[in-house]
Amino acid sequence: MLIASSDRQFESSRVQSTLVLERQFRLHVLHREQLLFDSHFSPSPKQGAAGITLYFVVAGSFQIADRVLEAPLVFALAEDEFERVTPASRTFRSWGDPSVTIELRVAAEHVCGSVGLDAGPRELSEWMWARTSAFSTACFSNEPDETLVQAWLVDLVEDGLIAPALVESIVLPEPEAFTRLWAACRPLYANHTTNASILQIKRATGLSLRQLTRDLGMMTRAFGLGGSFRDTTRVLRLRAAIVLLSAPGGTATKIATLVGYKSLDAMGRAFREAKLPPPSIVQDTIRYPHV
Repeated sequence: MLIASSDRQFESSRVQSTLVLERQFRLHVLHREQLLFDSHFSPSPKQGAAGITLYFVVAGSFQIADRVLEAPLVFALAEDEFERVTPASRTFRSWGDPSVTIELRVAAEHVCGSVGLDAGPRELSEWMWARTSAFSTACFSNEPDETLVQAWLVDLVEDGLIAPALVESIVLPEPEAFTRLWAACRPLYANHTTNASILQIKRATGLSLRQLTRDLGMMTRAFGLGGSFRDTTRVLRLRAAIVLLSAPGGTATKIATLVGYKSLDAMGRAFREAKLPPPSIVQDTIRYPHV
């Protein structure tokens, strides 16, 4: 299990996040202030295993078409409703001041019950929501450890949302090659360095370029991060840019520089290649509180 945290202030907006990577799941805990997420603009990875995203709204609002729902709620999102959105997909918005969400991506066989926005929110007990709220608060107070994450997953199993096999699949401890590589990547995540190069990581690890390339390939495959290190950083940079474009006080030029593009034109090209509208259109559509 690999864990990293970050905290970014941008104008009057803020986003805190905790990322947990495991072989059978990916967990992302997010606390956003004056920011809006619209899945219509989700960039898709070029490769990666299909899965289901359990999307928990611990605080804030969740909108499907003209229907607005308030926290707490959880949806089991289909592959094309979150990770690989298509023009025909059902999409949603999530916002709040604050907005607290948890994204748990797992293989379809590890999800119990119905899937999809049309299926409606899943039922969780009051006890489970209390545990989930406490878990998200703990993540923002301090970077969680494996014990905290595993305990929350066990609670989800007991409440009937995920299968026991997911918890049983957790690998502890990680191989030395992965922990060494992650020690170099964690500061990049903490600093939102979405334009990190392999050469930067090479300097941080002291590995040869050949060994580093081999270790990165092993890690991206083991944790289902996509086809390559470059594609992973491409998606991370796009997602960071899109969320920050919703900030009420930001400019597209400043955001392009902040997330690692050399210019606004470079960010525009990246949006076109990802089949997204121009940054100015995205910003006009999602600028907080555009609801």
